Amino acid sequence: MLLGLNAFSAGLAIPVLGVSISLASAFKRECLAFLLTPAVTIGFLFSLLLLGISLAGFAGVWWNRLGIVKIHFFLTAVLVVMLLCFTLFGFAVTYRGGGKKLPGIAFRRYLFTDYSKWLQRKLVGNGSHWQDIRSCVAKGSFCHNWNLGSAEEVYSAKLSSTQSGCCAPPFPCGFAYQGGTNWRLPSTPDADADCSVWNANELCLDCDSCKAGILQNVKSKWYKASVVNIVVIAALLAI
Repeated sequence: MLLGLNAFSAGLAIPVLGVSISLASAFKRECLAFLLTPAVTIGFLFSLLLLGISLAGFAGVWWNRLGIVKIHFFLTAVLVVMLLCFTLFGFAVTYRGGGKKLPGIAFRRYLFTDYSKWLQRKLVGNGSHWQDIRSCVAKGSFCHNWNLGSAEEVYSAKLSSTQSGCCAPPFPCGFAYQGGTNWRLPSTPDADADCSVWNANELCLDCDSCKAGILQNVKSKWYKASVVNIVVIAALLAI
């Protein structure tokens, strides 16, 4: 039975690595390339450790080496504690935010200050990656592949957090939609600090709402990774 359980735990390394590669691909596609290397590195190292510990346990059972089996269980416990700490940290820095639902708008409005201070510093603090992210969004298709003919279509569209934060002007400003990414100047320019930042050339790339949209994307991806971590922890504890 122990042989089968060790084979199962070794098999967990494959989906963990697969999830890490999938997240890394999403990070690159969605202008979060600065998270690509950590995602792949952490996933690879964890998969390698899990595989090595499982093979050690398999060898200990196969050759009836009680000492190796004890080391296997100890290292598995250490691995679970490490993964649990990483998961709890992820939840701690991503529990805030999520956006606010606005009446008559299909997408949410995201506020930069709603997110944890740690995430804010990582995005725009000293040595941050904000300029690279901004350049990526500007060059990408986030804001330039819309085929919407009216303001009603814009506000009823299922925009991503990046699109709603970086492409469309803040809803409270009262911009009038004129097609594509063209909007007429707001009727209430003081309704939001981002009202004076948005312009026809740069759109809302320098708005706080754009930074908030990016953080929402980070939050969403990290949450999915944390869910996978919980499943792996449960599987390891069951073994």
